[in-house]
Amino acid sequence: MKKTYLLVICCLNAATLANAKTWTITNSGFVFSPATLTIQQGDTVEFVIGSSHNAVEVSQATFDANGATALQTGFATPSKGGKIFPAQLTVGTHYYVCTPHASFGMKGQIIVQNPNSIDEDLEKSEIVISPNPTANLLTIKGLEKVVNADMNIVNANGVSVLNLKNFSSENATIDISSLSAGVYWLTIADVKKYTYKFVKK
Repeated sequence: MKKTYLLVICCLNAATLANAKTWTITNSGFVFSPATLTIQQGDTVEFVIGSSHNAVEVSQATFDANGATALQTGFATPSKGGKIFPAQLTVGTHYYVCTPHASFGMKGQIIVQNPNSIDEDLEKSEIVISPNPTANLLTIKGLEKVVNADMNIVNANGVSVLNLKNFSSENATIDISSLSAGVYWLTIADVKKYTYKFVKK
C-alpha cells in the first residue's frame, strides 16, 4: 500500500509541475493587489510594483503588527518587484510587507496549497461535492469527518470569493449563484487541508 501511494504522489507531483502558473501581484498606491493570493504548490509569483516599493516576507506576528523585520528564511524582492520561485513558496501561508510602507499597512498574503496531497485516513476521502459542474448550489456530503473546519473557495485567479469559519455539519449546501462561470477550488481545512476542484456553469 505504501508503494502505491508513493507512485501516485510522484505522478501527481509531475502533473503539478506541468500545470504550474505564474501569478502577478501589482500595487495601487500603498495597497498590494490582490492582497491575498491563493496559488498551488509549484507556481511562481511575480511582483510588478512601483519603484518605491518592495516585497519582503515576514512572520505572522510582524505582519499583524505592521512591522518590517524580514523573516530570515523568507523571500524578498528589490524595488519594482521581481519573481518569487516555487522553492521559496512552500505549502502554507506566506506573509509579506513593503518595507518602507509597512507602517501604512502595505502588506499581503500568499497562500500556497497542495491539492494533490493524499491522505491515508481513507474516511476523509468520503467527503463528496456535487453536482459538478453546478449552476447555483454546491452540496458537500461527509462533513462529519471534519470538526470546526474552515471552508474557502478561490477562483482561477487565486482570489478568495467565499469563506466560512468554524464549520461543523454532516452535510452542507452552499449557494454559489452569485459567482461567475468558471473553475474554482474548494478547500476544507481542520487539522489538514483537502482541496476539491469544481466548475460553475
